[in-house]
Amino acid sequence: RERERETSPGLIYSNNKVKRFINTTIFDGQETGSRKGDAYMWAKRTWLDAGKANPAVFGFYLDRFWVTAPPCCGGGVTDYLQSTVSNHDYIIQQRGFFWDLDVWPDEAPNDDPTQPNGTDLTVLKALMLSAYNQTNGQQMIHIAGFTPWAFKYVKPFGKHEGVATEWQTVQVVSGYNAYLDGDACCLAAMTNAAFYAHVPLPERFPSLSMPTKADLVAKGFMTASGDVVQNTYYIWYGGDYDSAAWLYGQLKQHWDDPARGTVPIGWAVDSELSLRFPVIYKYLYATRTANDVFTSGDSGAGYLNPTNLVVPRDSGLPSADQVWNKWNTKWFQKFGLSFTGFVIDGNMAMNSTVENIYSSFSFNGIVEQRPANYHLNDDVPILHHASDVIQPDAASAGKGMCQFFKANTTNFIMFRTILRQASFMANASKAAAALCPGLKVVSPHEASYLARVAGGSDNDNMVAFLADTLADSVQAPSSKATVGVTLRNDGWNVLPAHTTHVTITVADPKGAKNKAFVPLTTDLGVGATAHVTAQLQISATQGEWTYSVEVSTSNNKPFKSPPWQSRFVVHSQK
Repeated sequence: RERERETSPGLIYSNNKVKRFINTTIFDGQETGSRKGDAYMWAKRTWLDAGKANPAVFGFYLDRFWVTAPPCCGGGVTDYLQSTVSNHDYIIQQRGFFWDLDVWPDEAPNDDPTQPNGTDLTVLKALMLSAYNQTNGQQMIHIAGFTPWAFKYVKPFGKHEGVATEWQTVQVVSGYNAYLDGDACCLAAMTNAAFYAHVPLPERFPSLSMPTKADLVAKGFMTASGDVVQNTYYIWYGGDYDSAAWLYGQLKQHWDDPARGTVPIGWAVDSELSLRFPVIYKYLYATRTANDVFTSGDSGAGYLNPTNLVVPRDSGLPSADQVWNKWNTKWFQKFGLSFTGFVIDGNMAMNSTVENIYSSFSFNGIVEQRPANYHLNDDVPILHHASDVIQPDAASAGKGMCQFFKANTTNFIMFRTILRQASFMANASKAAAALCPGLKVVSPHEASYLARVAGGSDNDNMVAFLADTLADSVQAPSSKATVGVTLRNDGWNVLPAHTTHVTITVADPKGAKNKAFVPLTTDLGVGATAHVTAQLQISATQGEWTYSVEVSTSNNKPFKSPPWQSRFVVHSQK
């Protein structure tokens, strides 16, 4: 308590409890030109800079302004729900830091109209830079929350539109290695995330089997000779599940639809949302059909602008492409993902350098905002977001979708839905098929495999790593560990026995490596699985070790699928 008194001079105590801030003279605007800004800068020094708050967890939630703001969103109890107070528990549990700041340099926000223009933004950048420095620039920073647009920062309260403000927010925080877990109004209320966060999940979830050439020929998408039939192929994006609050409050009612499974849908359920709401994932994976393909939402394992991860960055900081790659690899591997359903790049358009960041963890494809036609980047299919399907009924939706059909060519596009039933997408597909038969619905994986062939590449040399037997922790000293790995051939070529090798590598904290080369003893056919085992020397060097598995074959062509990468801990005997 005495230490808190010394470090928190703005607090007074009543009945041995913190009562409220009373020393308002320390927040007089002399530092930033804003009392609001001064309070944040004091809190930054007191908790963020001092290492007392978790620099990798923030809450971007509405502050006390909602108490004095005019009623919104229907009034009554809805006003309380829109306060997002109920969402705070996880941030508190994680010792996170809360903020509620404007992101525009050319305005003073309506909750602090006398501040110099852009003061909120300057303060936000200071907070983000502190977090970046505290994490040594080597960690992704989780921001739960979203622009409180029903109350402030957008028209009619400010100069800028809602989507523009969203993009500006994402662009700013991306410059400091941060992503949004976007609890957006007015479906943002979530309770008990701090409790749900303790629910355990499996080490990994299985990925669906990939389409074979025979599958695509049977559906009429390819000829027997291996050519892609000219059509406009589209995938459904079932979103927006890039927020734990929306996942918590919205997905199940749209998932539990009798029509689900009748058409392929790419369900864009961000995997990192399992930090706050892991409860639903076992249910989703247990009840999915062959037509329910899980992809990431925007823009991978978290909503950020990936263009602002590479230099030149708005923040002036070094590139964070490897930090983003490492973060996504972890989540994509755990949830059996290989496709990024949507990348929102706002006002900073993606280029080949940015696309390259995704080429390992999202090797089966990316959907971008801008390109009108698909292309390949290092054998990774890049598809186009054609349109959001916002029509009120399936018939008008199908009519609108047909506007994107192109005759006498082959193209691959995505239609995005936001909180729509599976039956809506199924009926819209039927309506579109009746009006424009050349508009064909496919799964994200089918689109990927077709796009590679149409783009002049192939679908050879791809594997999925389904399971391994290496424990998360190993007791030292340990002479050898037996490691088993199960893999599936997701490519269209047979992997020949004896000349196809599985390489298993472990490396201690100092980088010293030990490898085992295990040849396949039988041919691995398309879609077939194999299990290999090896013994690896594990030294007594304690700490976090790295572990990887990759496949090579005699055709000397690189594998499109990335190696499996993981970590385990060597600890002392007790």
